[in-house]
Amino acid sequence: MRNMRSLCVLCVLLSTVQGEDPRIDIFTRPGSDVLLPLRYNVSTEKDKCDVFIWVWNNTRSSSPISKSAGCKMKRYNFTTFTNYNTSMDGHLTLTAVTRNNSGIYTVTVYNVGDKNVGDKNGGGIRIFQENYTLQVQEPVSEPLLNVSCLLDGGANIVCRTDVGDDPRFSIMVNGRFWLENSTSSRTVGDANEVSVPAASTGPWDITCSVRNRVSESETNKAEVICPVPPSDLVLEDLCLHNGSLQVSCSAENGTDLLFSLSVNNTLLQESRKEEKRVNVTLSSPGPWGVKCSARNHLGEKSKNQSYPACPVPPSDPVLGISCYNSSLQISCSVEKGTDPIFSLSVNGILLLENVTNEQKRVNITSSSPGPWHVYCSVRNHLGGKNKSVTHLTCPVPLSAPIINATCQNDGTARVVCEVESASNATYTWSVNGKHFNLSHAPNLTINASEFASGAINVSCSAENSVSKENSSTNEIFCDAPVSDPVLNASCLSNGSAAITCWVLGGTNPKFHLTVNGDVIPFPSTCTSCSWFNYTISASGPWNISCSVENTIRKSMSNIPSHSCPVYSEPSCLSCLQKSLIGGAVALIVTTSPLLIAYFYIGQNTKKE
Repeated sequence: MRNMRSLCVLCVLLSTVQGEDPRIDIFTRPGSDVLLPLRYNVSTEKDKCDVFIWVWNNTRSSSPISKSAGCKMKRYNFTTFTNYNTSMDGHLTLTAVTRNNSGIYTVTVYNVGDKNVGDKNGGGIRIFQENYTLQVQEPVSEPLLNVSCLLDGGANIVCRTDVGDDPRFSIMVNGRFWLENSTSSRTVGDANEVSVPAASTGPWDITCSVRNRVSESETNKAEVICPVPPSDLVLEDLCLHNGSLQVSCSAENGTDLLFSLSVNNTLLQESRKEEKRVNVTLSSPGPWGVKCSARNHLGEKSKNQSYPACPVPPSDPVLGISCYNSSLQISCSVEKGTDPIFSLSVNGILLLENVTNEQKRVNITSSSPGPWHVYCSVRNHLGGKNKSVTHLTCPVPLSAPIINATCQNDGTARVVCEVESASNATYTWSVNGKHFNLSHAPNLTINASEFASGAINVSCSAENSVSKENSSTNEIFCDAPVSDPVLNASCLSNGSAAITCWVLGGTNPKFHLTVNGDVIPFPSTCTSCSWFNYTISASGPWNISCSVENTIRKSMSNIPSHSCPVYSEPSCLSCLQKSLIGGAVALIVTTSPLLIAYFYIGQNTKKE
């Protein structure tokens, strides 16, 4: 109450204008006490009392409230409100004001001596008058702030107060006033509200304040965002140095966008991006057909774009070197590279310069004598690569091969396929119709057992990168070495001995038999026999030696100091019986070597 009185007195002091009847506006809220002072010192001396009167009026009526005359107070039958009191010094006090107390309060002071002063139609001299306009206002309630999102991503911002007289609204968005000290634009019952549109996209920091002459309140909302449909998409591309394509798909506006990006009808990426952008790098060879789409619950946008293959720098060149008729055939190629330009030199001499080829390859033949130092460079506007190689010689055509065979002591045959010039030659053999590829080996060994059936037909061929030549077919045969001789001496009844010498293997064996140093001649009727028989008639002992040889080998066997007993002839045996027994023994001794040799040869034949 004291604060309110002080405020009102201050207002009066500031509002007084010399020479005019001042009008002072006073605003207060219901339930407050209000002091309306009389800012004139009235006289209270007897017979000199000043007269003052308080009158209340509004737009509908006007009524006196109280009056002082002759230093006595008078109250009128005023029923509009009764919560007032007037002091003798002229101050009017209103307690617990309501809206009914609103109106214009006029206090007038008249001079003394006029008994009719203060009546409605009375006279007197007015010496002071002052007007107070009192407005009792309901305080504003805390404002309600509501943001309604629009389909285009904008919003309608509404600020409302449910209680309060004559509210004034201000709306601030992101630090700027969009509405300031504005009256209500819409009334719903006792509520008042204002609204402003937000065409730009959020986020928004919004403050709504509402006030009247007796109160003020505000409310805030921070980082307000309205969902926005996707805007038109922007496709950007960049060819990288390695020939890959970098594609970026973006939308300037759009809330919670789901991006999908497909290349050549294959979905590569589908994701939500806060930065409203999706990036991919395409390393597969072009051309590429790119489709990008972005969508949310408010809409969808898509865009298609075709991109040709990106230019790529040349890859490392590949030098191909081959020989043909003593010349050098050269090729230089690259696996990758857009519009490659070739240059090629041999031994420092430029043979090709700035040559282009759609197949990314150039070819040239150098007939100059080797060695050759080959240099190839490839370039385009993105870069360049080069490679060099040194090639010493090229093979020459082969001569016709000649078969040369040598029989070894062990009965094997060493066969050589001889050519006059055998540069990088490979060899193929044919032995009795069977073929063998021995790569770079020009010789062949034939085992002795292969000759058991007779001579062998052998041919060879030699081949290099220039030519291929075949030899004639040669018939090759090597003697088999003789085995150690088997020497046997069988005693006869008359004290003589039957001597047999034979071999188990060997081609064309030749026998030499000696008895006590005497050479026994080999029968001329058997030049390739594998055994030799001889009967000694003289009495022993005998030193017997048998040697066998052929072109491959020689061997010998001995029987030293061999003798046979002499038996007496029984009287009961006739001469005929002696002859029969002697003939039988000689037959056995004679045929045994033949049977043994036949058996051995038969066994060897089965093995071969």
